[in-house]
Amino acid sequence: MDGQSVSEMPKYRSHKTVWALKIKEVGEEQLGTVKLTFEDERYAPKWVAVTNRPKPEAGWFYVVYDNDYHSFSPAQAFEDGYTLEPLTFQDRVRAEKNNLSEKLDKLETFHDSSTFSSLSPEEQSRLARQLLIMQLYEQVLAERIANF
Repeated sequence: MDGQSVSEMPKYRSHKTVWALKIKEVGEEQLGTVKLTFEDERYAPKWVAVTNRPKPEAGWFYVVYDNDYHSFSPAQAFEDGYTLEPLTFQDRVRAEKNNLSEKLDKLETFHDSSTFSSLSPEEQSRLARQLLIMQLYEQVLAERIANF
């Protein structure tokens, strides 16, 4: 990066809304376009221009921005930067539980670490209470989901 390290550059967090489909297959190429087939079979294959961009690969995302700019993104980069917007309240509750479960897993792992053991007894107590509350919250969300 022109001699500069990433740590010297300003850091930005994405706040854009985009539309995207995960690519199942990159098909034939014709006149600077490729035929994309998507994992979500509700969407028909689409011919997309690939001039002046890297050619997409299966597993990548086809992304459309609100200014109608189209691009491709490797799956890991896309999934690290974007979260699927839930459509119904049930989807939102499921997404909330998934998000909570990920955080809970991290806190449980931390709770068993040597770093946790090095904290003051007061901080360990706060984190233990946080863990219990998060477990109860996750249980309530699971019950709600089971009753949809």
